[in-house]
Order: sequence, then structure tokens, then C-alpha cells
Amino acid sequence: MDLLAHLSFNLEIKTRKQRAENAEQSEFVKNHANPIAQQLIRLILNRYESDGFTELADDKLSTLINLSGLCTVRDVAVNFGGIPQLQKEYFELQKEIYR
Repeated sequence: MDLLAHLSFNLEIKTRKQRAENAEQSEFVKNHANPIAQQLIRLILNRYESDGFTELADDKLSTLINLSGLCTVRDVAVNFGGIPQLQKEYFELQKEIYR
């Protein structure tokens, strides 16, 4: 993805580490003051940094929640305002990573 952006728009190529760090410092992440939400976001960013974009696939969210040890998907969803909001925030985090 970075290579295409670089070739098409002459944008700087960023490492996954740089992207994860930028996302972690973003207003989007800072606006999630809930400790459960913060833990899940950090886990997602860490997994992205180590394993790449495949960790951001739609079907990975429940797996990531289970890996986090934060309770069930439903329990975590409550901290985001419900399952639809949790999914929305997951996609927003992905946008933040590639901003």
C-alpha cells in the first residue's frame, strides 16, 4: 500500500512502526479514555506493527479481543457503546493507521 502511494503521489514510505506510533498519538486514540478501549487499541496497534495489515482484517476483531484477555466481545463492545460502534471504531482506527 505504501509503495503504491509513494509511486502514485510521491508520498513518503512509512514503516509499520511509524504508522502505529502516529496512530497511537492521534486525537482519535486519545479520545478513547476508557482503559478497556485503550488496551484493545494498543493491542491492535502492536499486532499491526509486528504482523502487518493482515491483523486488520474484518474477521480478526473477535480474535484480537480474545487475545487481549479483556473479557468477551460483548463485554468489550459495551466499552465502545455496543457492537456496531466497536466495529465502526475498528475501521476508524484502520483509517488512522494509514493517514
